[in-house]
Amino acid sequence: MKPPTKTDNRKPITDYTPTEIFVDNTVKTHKNTKRIINNLPNLPVTYINDPHEIKIPEKHTEAKKKLLISPLKGELLKVCQGQGEVCCQYHTIDLITNCHLECSYCILQDYLQNNPIITIHPNVDEICDAIRNKVRENPGKKFRIGAGELSDSLALDHITEFTTECVALANELKDIVFEFKTKTTNIDNLLKLKHQGNVVVAWSVNPQPYIDIEELKCASLADRLIAARKCADKGYPIAFHFDPLLYYPDWQEQYNNVISQISDLFKPDDIAWVSLGSLRFTPGLKKISMDRFPKSKIMTGEIFPMTDGKMRYFRPIREEMYRHLIGQLTNNIGKIPHYLCMETPLVWERLFGNIPTLDEVEERVAQRFIP
Repeated sequence: MKPPTKTDNRKPITDYTPTEIFVDNTVKTHKNTKRIINNLPNLPVTYINDPHEIKIPEKHTEAKKKLLISPLKGELLKVCQGQGEVCCQYHTIDLITNCHLECSYCILQDYLQNNPIITIHPNVDEICDAIRNKVRENPGKKFRIGAGELSDSLALDHITEFTTECVALANELKDIVFEFKTKTTNIDNLLKLKHQGNVVVAWSVNPQPYIDIEELKCASLADRLIAARKCADKGYPIAFHFDPLLYYPDWQEQYNNVISQISDLFKPDDIAWVSLGSLRFTPGLKKISMDRFPKSKIMTGEIFPMTDGKMRYFRPIREEMYRHLIGQLTNNIGKIPHYLCMETPLVWERLFGNIPTLDEVEERVAQRFIP
């Protein structure tokens, strides 16, 4: 597999304007529904009784031009599933389902292929109540909560303004650490908000040549880091996610360069944590991705099925990448909390000398927030 050589000088499309809006009648009068529509003036709006009528298999590119406003139902606060018994007990909420950014490896292309329309869930008040109840039921326990599992946390914030409600909740609940995870520079609302230091703004990072090929419509690496610096200057703890790590022949040089750029802008005290995770995807994603992103070659490397049903690089490759990046992070930036995302207990043991308990993983990740 050859490393990408093309440099795309396009301006990243981090803004999003759909061509039409559909509104579930059950949230027709909700304040957030009205706000979203007001932020998208002059677009046709159709009110529907049954959202399933438009949640149908469709080409992703066309489906993402539509926007559905419909409440989130079922489990409102979920625990992220790690691999095996090693997990950082991260909790997730789904404010939006699907994403207009176009990453070749995005697993949502497979998970949501029968429902690819972008859906905003306006019932943030109910989601916040679920978080309040969880905290109330576990007095004294810290909860890390993020909104970036089924969509980019900030990509549509110019439309939803959900950061306002999430930061307000974090200000109210001292026992939560709320994380926004993004590949955009959509931080204008965050920069205006007052916070109590328990809101982490995180960026997924990759080398720019890899971004040019694999992360279309996303901000450049330089722009992500500039946005991160602006948030740090406003007192937000910053996080970086080297996830997914991509195993191109020049990966060492390229990731060294990313870490060097981070070290030029940030000190250890700026950084809440760093995660590392290798490329992983469902078997069904391979064909979808290769059809939609013919220039991408990342799914043709040394990738094997794992016990959780996902495809991953051969374990020695993953371990080599983790060891190298951890060493580079420590040597260039200093001592910062770091952890593995969605990895096996064996890899944890081989890298760190033991298989940590759930509490030990949590303490490792969120040590700066634990008294």
